[in-house]
Amino acid sequence: MPRVWERNRSVTCRIVGRGWSELLTGKFDRRIRFAGHVPDLAAVLDEVRLTVAPLRFGAGLKGKVLDSLAAGVPCAMSEIAAEGIPIGQGSTELVGRDVTQLAELICRLHGSKPFNTAMSAAGRAAIATEFSSTWRG
Repeated sequence: MPRVWERNRSVTCRIVGRGWSELLTGKFDRRIRFAGHVPDLAAVLDEVRLTVAPLRFGAGLKGKVLDSLAAGVPCAMSEIAAEGIPIGQGSTELVGRDVTQLAELICRLHGSKPFNTAMSAAGRAAIATEFSSTWRG
């Protein structure tokens, strides 16, 4: 986030997932908010402009990335997060090859409505093509 904030100080970050101690609240920049465990991501995905999956290790399909793309929310992701996801032509722009590219991508998705809209459509199309037999667009 410091690299993102060098470019845009107004961007906030909501961290969703279990394992974040209440003791950490208030120890980070005020622009970081901890949501904790969220049983249904639909409500969160309805409220955000983009998601970020900066994974450094992992294997297989990343369900949260697929959930985000299926909801029409572009996901800025590392190469590890993108592994196994057959993202289409436009969606390859959602992959940051290093921390600098990932920060630039986050800023672009946050600040450019046309780019965000295009990546939303590309993500949905990739999900529809590769994971759904009933999607009609």
